[in-house]
Amino acid sequence: MNRTRRLMFLVWLVSASSVLGQRQDAGVASQQKVEPSIRKSLQLLSSSARVYTEEQECFSCHHQALPVMTLQLAQQQGIQASTDTIGKQAQFTREYYQQRQEKIGKGGGIPGGSYSAGYALLTLAAANSPADPLRDAMVQYLRKKQNSQGHWRIGTHRPPLEDSDFTATAVSLAGIHWADRKSSPEERQQLLTRARGWLRVTRPKTTEDRVFQLFGLAWAQVGPSERLATPLARRPYQDWLASEDRSVAKDQASALLKLQREDGGWAQLPTLTSDAYATGEALCSLYVVGALSDRDEAFRRGIQYLLKSQRKDGSWQVSTRSKPIQTYFESGFPHGKSQFISIAGSSWATMALLLSLTGDR
Repeated sequence: MNRTRRLMFLVWLVSASSVLGQRQDAGVASQQKVEPSIRKSLQLLSSSARVYTEEQECFSCHHQALPVMTLQLAQQQGIQASTDTIGKQAQFTREYYQQRQEKIGKGGGIPGGSYSAGYALLTLAAANSPADPLRDAMVQYLRKKQNSQGHWRIGTHRPPLEDSDFTATAVSLAGIHWADRKSSPEERQQLLTRARGWLRVTRPKTTEDRVFQLFGLAWAQVGPSERLATPLARRPYQDWLASEDRSVAKDQASALLKLQREDGGWAQLPTLTSDAYATGEALCSLYVVGALSDRDEAFRRGIQYLLKSQRKDGSWQVSTRSKPIQTYFESGFPHGKSQFISIAGSSWATMALLLSLTGDR
């Protein structure tokens, strides 16, 4: 090697080492910056979920399912979370539905319908609750509720949480995948085929629709004998069995990605500004289907938006768009009349932050 070549090689080596060092430093900085935000949020989510169960008797997706899913993901990512909260919230969920078990098996007894049943099963899944007749009854309920077109209908209209047939369909699929132990592989495959057919041909209108169309397509790909270990497990396009689903997912993921705003966030509707709810769930769904990794620029921009918009108390404020259906009470979560959607938004935001650490661990 002549002198010129040796000099060029040394310059390249120094440059490569510098870039590698910068990437490693960036990873450490990211972890050091994100983890405190996560821990503050987890503490608030846990305490508010506890207050809710002390004040109320009914199951909710915003105070049980989403916070518990967030705490479970934190554990999976190696961040200490309150296992006591997960267990207590699962027990609260179980006790609430056990009172209605006979009606549930016959296709009734669940306020909120399939949407609530699916999220309730995801709550029990987060706590790794054992198989029992209640789980069987809830799966039977969901099987009865599947529409002939293949989807599950939303029972109430309280945007954005309870306003989408896509949401009802996706969480129903996830719940069945985790809890079903009695259906034959042929019966489950028939159910999945109908659901995937509806998800492929139905056009989403809102961010909530788009997010849960992607979740639904991912969760519908689990084989008839498999169990859904965690709803936020990544299922890249190339791993999907059905090419027609892959094509739809790519197109819809691309459409959702194009809705990212200049500030890095997503909005619930084109007429609204970015918020933590839409941003968190958009990042999570794009990650799950493999459209984004935690290293992609669009993903990092979304994470930066969430870090900048988090309040000092660990929460994110999201303004409510729904009419209240129960008497107002303080759940221990801030933001007054917007507390329910804010805890849901904070859960999705925290789950996105947790996924951003995947490459750092």
